[in-house]
Amino acid sequence: MVKDQKFTEKECYQKSLELDGENSPAWNNLGVEGGGIVGGRMFSKKDCHQKALELDAGNSRAWNNLGAGGGGTVNDRKFSKRDCFVKAIALDEACSGAWNNLGGEDGGWVKFQHGWVKWHYFSRKDCYAKAVNLDERNPQAWNNLGAARGGTVKGRYFNECKCYLKALELDPAYSRAWCNLGRLGGGTVNGQWFSARECHQKALELDEGKSPAVEQSRSWWIWGGRQ
Repeated sequence: MVKDQKFTEKECYQKSLELDGENSPAWNNLGVEGGGIVGGRMFSKKDCHQKALELDAGNSRAWNNLGAGGGGTVNDRKFSKRDCFVKAIALDEACSGAWNNLGGEDGGWVKFQHGWVKWHYFSRKDCYAKAVNLDERNPQAWNNLGAARGGTVKGRYFNECKCYLKALELDPAYSRAWCNLGRLGGGTVNGQWFSARECHQKALELDEGKSPAVEQSRSWWIWGGRQ
């Protein structure tokens, strides 16, 4: 609150940019909030991330966010989604979200610089495993690692089912993970057993028809499935 007036998070970023239009982190944050009006001009989410990178090409978060938004143009050069995620990781190897997103693009070549330049290829599974190893509280990465048939995290192997269970322990409202767990016949989440039918039912209740990813739950439910 400033002088008895409340400002939302988005309004704070807009105010900041009206005072200093060269503030790269503020542009990135305004993009995260969906974009907004600065200096009488409307900037979309993508516009904001592109502005952030034109001001500071070393902003790893902005690269990851631009990639998540489908990629874009920075200083007259086009970057695909994969390009953006690779850029983000090259700048910050510990960015779990960028590793998870790169996995969604089926992996790719990443450049590392530790006194020397080295390119290394990471498969889809490699990327998801990296994401989880960096942040074990990331339910999306656990779910994706499960979809890649499981992997090793901190020296311990997790099969596909265990990955979905970990995702649901972290986020019980994750419809996609419920759908995937149902496809494997169900499992125990936070001490409670859920049959395949119950998992698919949970996926449908939580999704409300928003995601094509749980369409298989709808089909399973319509055709009866199995207990």
